[in-house]
Amino acid sequence: MNHIHPTAIIDSRVVLGDNISIGAFTTIGFAPEHKTFTNNPGRVYIGNNTVIRECVTIHASMKQAGTHIGKDCFIMSHAHIGHDSFIGEGAVISAGAVLAGFVTVGDASYIGINASLHQYAEFPSLSILGAGAFFKGRDKLSGLKWVGVPARPIAVNAISIRKHMTEDEAEDMIKELSGLFR
Repeated sequence: MNHIHPTAIIDSRVVLGDNISIGAFTTIGFAPEHKTFTNNPGRVYIGNNTVIRECVTIHASMKQAGTHIGKDCFIMSHAHIGHDSFIGEGAVISAGAVLAGFVTVGDASYIGINASLHQYAEFPSLSILGAGAFFKGRDKLSGLKWVGVPARPIAVNAISIRKHMTEDEAEDMIKELSGLFR
């Protein structure tokens, strides 16, 4: 059963999974913030067991593929998820984080407080983007901790890797990634 606060505004184009919680003053599914947008906005898909706290904005897509929030995500207050973004399963988007349009966040990633992702950024799975960091580009190397402006990798995210992989896979990945920081 979904719990939607009475002050939340959910557009008719939003497709909700099961067991979703949406907080006060959140808006989901309205037209994308883009100067060239003139057509009908696409959909927003929100996966099962996702928690969206108060004052979050999630925009509808410019393209018909939709804006996607995976299952088991946790989106904290005052976060913004731009049009056509794709948030993987189990991701955490912290308070005040801003994801521009066409952003991808990998599974089980963590976006820190007030961090920003530039349009078309692809942030890898099992990774952390530190508080206040700015990430731009496409990185395919999962399992790292990123900090700074511009963001750069500083360490292996061993905790997340161990949490989401088998023991042997995790230790192999940690060993391989650790070589980047010697």
